Amino acid sequence: VIKAIRANAASWSDNNYTTQFDLVICDPPYLAFKLSQLAQLTVNVKVGGLLVLSLPSKNRAPEFADMRLERYSDYGDGSLAFYRRNE
Repeated sequence: VIKAIRANAASWSDNNYTTQFDLVICDPPYLAFKLSQLAQLTVNVKVGGLLVLSLPSKNRAPEFADMRLERYSDYGDGSLAFYRRNE
């Protein structure tokens, strides 16, 4: 089952903190990139699940509690960081 959600990440996560997914993809607007709000979404990733974060290539891959960075790749002006939720 696939569920696409277009919403403010922080407020959605606050209201749905028990909802978890195998895969969470975050592509925030680069000019409004707020790490604290994105960190909230980690609770919505199942144990063993993936969080994929699109971010400006000038930014380093952030660290998140209970998440392990598995891959980080630059693609022109942007980068993708792949995290796995620790068991």
